[in-house]
Amino acid sequence: MRKAVLPLIIMLAGCSGAESPPPESEPFSGEKQQTETQSSKENSESKVKLDAPHISQLPELERGCEVTTLAMLLQHAGQDVGKMELSKEIDRVPFEKDGMRGHPSEGFVGNMKTMDKPGLGVYHGPVAELGEA
Repeated sequence: MRKAVLPLIIMLAGCSGAESPPPESEPFSGEKQQTETQSSKENSESKVKLDAPHISQLPELERGCEVTTLAMLLQHAGQDVGKMELSKEIDRVPFEKDGMRGHPSEGFVGNMKTMDKPGLGVYHGPVAELGEA
């Protein structure tokens, strides 16, 4: 019985994906286009371009985009600091400890220097704390 039901389920599941999406229920509205244009204009007016120095995270920090970006911002602000210095100073947490994975809000999770070892990254909180220190 199970052998007969499984192919039927697979066949029916495959058929449901072939349907075309439903047509738009509302006609095109110029008001919607105007709102999107205004939103785009507001977003572009709020953007700021910085003449920050470019620092490549490679080859030293394969997962170090966060500290590399912070180094660029701090150098732009006049501080003499490099990505390697920041990579040593940022809070770190192990990738896994006692069966639990590290959390990026607590610090950089795992290995920042190589993809050959487990690693993840870090959320903005620890990066901001490092930048303000």
